[in-house]
Amino acid sequence: MENEIDQQAEETAEVEETETNDVQEEVKEEKPELTLEQQRGILQRKLTKINKKLGIVEEKPQEKETPKNTDMSLKDIRALSDVHDEDVEEIVNLAKLRNISVAEAKKDQYIIAYLKTRIEERASAANTNTNTTRRTNFKTPNEELIKKVKNNEDMTDDEMKLAARQMVESFNKR
Repeated sequence: MENEIDQQAEETAEVEETETNDVQEEVKEEKPELTLEQQRGILQRKLTKINKKLGIVEEKPQEKETPKNTDMSLKDIRALSDVHDEDVEEIVNLAKLRNISVAEAKKDQYIIAYLKTRIEERASAANTNTNTTRRTNFKTPNEELIKKVKNNEDMTDDEMKLAARQMVESFNKR
């Protein structure tokens, strides 16, 4: 009798095991295949968990900070204080090339000539821009200036001067 119960128990266990295997196979078949990126992510998470258990701390890559110029002395920084931002790199490059300090490089004849040229270029560019705007102000007809004055519209200083002259001339003609 006990043998029969044992046999029935074994048969029930075998049936349950085959049913479990069949269910597991069905579940496995239903899962879509993972992409390489997904597999990589899963493996990285597992690795992170293992590292935590082992007490291994991973260093995260730090963001690149702006490089600090620690090789420049206070004298070099003071020498560059009156140099335009666009020209600083030229002086520093020459100093590194010749293995001299930035203050000495600034005294170099090449750099002096370069800086003078750059100052002149900036000055002429500034003058060119201001001249263009002035010319457009003078093209305004006198009648329009008088209308602007009567309507209390905003005007530039040059327009106000021209309008005042025009109004004085019109009063003198009467």
